[in-house]
Amino acid sequence: ERYQWADVLLGLDPGDDGTAAPLKAFHKGATCIVPATVASEHGVEHGWNGLIADPNDVADVARQLDRLSLDRPYRFFLQRNALRTALLWPDWRQSANSMALAIEAIARSSPPE
Repeated sequence: ERYQWADVLLGLDPGDDGTAAPLKAFHKGATCIVPATVASEHGVEHGWNGLIADPNDVADVARQLDRLSLDRPYRFFLQRNALRTALLWPDWRQSANSMALAIEAIARSSPPE
């Protein structure tokens, strides 16, 4: 496993969105700080289950880290919602079934004109 358990995942590399790191962190009960590009792919909602930051704005990232370290109830709120997000996220079987249903619906439909 590439990631060890932590309270917060700081993942600001916008090119690292293929790892599903936020969702892995959520399953461990951690929250994360990620760029918008990663957030949109992995169910991160700013202020609900994680935080979205501009990787080029170091001062803002530092403020967000400070808030998480100083405001434990807020961090626990984010972590609780992160875990909920992970538990509601479809597993591989659910995803495959949804995809199969979508493909079947397309196959049954009339071709576009």
